[in-house]
Amino acid sequence: MDLTEFFPPGPARELVFQNCGNCHNLGAILVVQFTEGQWQANQDSHAVRFTALTEEEFELIYDYLKTNFYPGKLTDIPEEFLSGWPAY
Repeated sequence: MDLTEFFPPGPARELVFQNCGNCHNLGAILVVQFTEGQWQANQDSHAVRFTALTEEEFELIYDYLKTNFYPGKLTDIPEEFLSGWPAY
């Protein structure tokens, strides 16, 4: 499976790959497709989990998520992304 089909290029894509997948399958990002407000709430709750990132890196991740994963953006999510929900 080519993740680049679903995770567009951008300054934070590698940060997402390197950090978000530590606790859950990246498919969770594809499935939830939060609104901007929901991403903000998620960002607020995840701040304590990403202590190794700079504030700039953390902001880049959430700017990327808000821009690329919102309701209705993705409609054909592969089955392999639908398993492996959060492990925390």
